Amino acid sequence: GCGDDCEDPEVTDVLETFPTVCADCLSAGNCDEVVAEIWEDDYTIEDGCDLPENNLYLDPENQNGDVFYNSNTDIAGFQFHVDNVVLISASGGAAEAAGFSVSSSSTTVIGFSLSGSVIPQGTGTLISLEIEGDSNSFCIKDDEDLVLSNIGGDSIPAIIEDCNTIKY
Repeated sequence: GCGDDCEDPEVTDVLETFPTVCADCLSAGNCDEVVAEIWEDDYTIEDGCDLPENNLYLDPENQNGDVFYNSNTDIAGFQFHVDNVVLISASGGAAEAAGFSVSSSSTTVIGFSLSGSVIPQGTGTLISLEIEGDSNSFCIKDDEDLVLSNIGGDSIPAIIEDCNTIKY
């Protein structure tokens, strides 16, 4: 049955990359078809629930530049640079809901709280970026100024992968 398919090694490999697959398999009743559709259709990430744990993802598909997250730790601050576009503004999402101070320049986004609040672990939209330029070439710049921090002010080690994903 499909419930057993979620334990199948071929499916678990896909689950590491696409965490919603098991739920899709269970509702469809056939994991082979669901997994085949994902690889054929270029699986799209529509929100933080579609991400593996401990990932930030810059959505290059829209001019809003939503940054989705799936985190098992609270986020107390962030800083990253964008490349190949001009950043007009940064606002909204969980950063705004947490009362973060958010600043942006044409290439940099910084978010943190002066009151000690955090973006709680979970999934969602971290922040929305308004950009000018070609969203298909929109990237998070891979440089030493990437910062994620926890409530203690300690750095959360992170890397940029495939131009639009921050893994930590």
